[in-house]
Amino acid sequence: MEGTKHSNQGYEIIESCTIGNTELVIGHHPTAPNPYVCWYCKGGDNYYWGCYCNTL
Repeated sequence: MEGTKHSNQGYEIIESCTIGNTELVIGHHPTAPNPYVCWYCKGGDNYYWGCYCNTL
């Protein structure tokens, strides 16, 4: 992902980690009620099963 910014639902993906065949990502949206989210991701653009929170 280095050099390319990814986003989903207005959240900029700020970190990612691949474990086996699964990618985990952390997104940030500074004006959202819950500005941080952690999603599973398949294929680089299929984000699902997220957990939204107020702190990193």
